[in-house]
Amino acid sequence: MDAEQAYNDPTLSLERRSTVRRTTYWERSEALKAGEAVDRTNIQKGWHDCLEEHEFYVGVANDMLDAGFAEGDSPVAELILYIDYLEEESAYWRQLDFDLCVIVDRQPRPLPVSTNRSFQLMNNRWAYASLRFTVPELQKMFQAFNFPLVIRPGNRYRFESEEAFIITMFRITSGMKFTAKADSIFGQDSRRMSFVYTNG
Repeated sequence: MDAEQAYNDPTLSLERRSTVRRTTYWERSEALKAGEAVDRTNIQKGWHDCLEEHEFYVGVANDMLDAGFAEGDSPVAELILYIDYLEEESAYWRQLDFDLCVIVDRQPRPLPVSTNRSFQLMNNRWAYASLRFTVPELQKMFQAFNFPLVIRPGNRYRFESEEAFIITMFRITSGMKFTAKADSIFGQDSRRMSFVYTNG
């Protein structure tokens, strides 16, 4: 979609950028940084104030015309010029808001490289810090459980038992909300991976 077409077509429902905390992992490449979020607030305040001032002076001009003034009279003519200026200023604020916040062509953020979902890809130092066991200890524990090769936790997803074991160990030892770090640590969509330990 062309940006100029998107700007000029009021019927289009345009996607807007949000702050990082209000986006999913896939959308974060388009997320507003802290400074941009401040800019957005200032732009929208300027735009709002301009629209309110425009509405006020349009009302004043209409009242003057109703009172018998003609459009060519000096006070009314000056007021109309100022209203035109406010319309241009409003268009300026709208353009700034569009350029900063509107997503014309979304570029999804790719998931990071898969890591820590098998013993071969796991760093021994990370394993001890995050799972409370070294990689050799985890391997012995995993073999002792004698898991099946593939685990199906009662939903449409399937997991290799080694992957499911590591993810569940992370869930148990970290004590944190799983989705908080699943994407960056394991390189997989957090929603999919949460099914390892649920029957949804």
